[in-house]
Amino acid sequence: MCLHMLFFYMIASKEEQFIKFIAPINFFLRLSGKAYANYTVNKIFLHAQRIKIANQKVYGLLEESAAFLPEELLPDALELLNHYGIWMAQFEECVKELQPKLGDIFVFRQLDDQSAFPKTAEKHFFEYYKKMKEDLVDNKPVKK
Repeated sequence: MCLHMLFFYMIASKEEQFIKFIAPINFFLRLSGKAYANYTVNKIFLHAQRIKIANQKVYGLLEESAAFLPEELLPDALELLNHYGIWMAQFEECVKELQPKLGDIFVFRQLDDQSAFPKTAEKHFFEYYKKMKEDLVDNKPVKK
């Protein structure tokens, strides 16, 4: 992490980190999971495309909002970025080759064991979100 990003992280408030990074990451990871669940039931290009869109959002947030990344989640973020980078490259190649329509069967397989989805990394992001939400939102006194 560069010095500029480290300094920014130190001065960003927990609320700002939660609103601008942790909550959106949580949302798009869950959206990706929902899209994947739909895909496992009906392996058509439409559902694969929905996974891609959610994955691009997660990738973009990790890349563009790295200054908000807590140090403890850095290894997990790197795992997710690696997975998504490989996944999207394979996805694009497959789409280019097959040129599928939305209703076409679209079976997508990873090329090697280095690109499997990092479930543990995702779990760490969910746990961090839950802890931050409890600390910031659920424990905040109600204003009258």
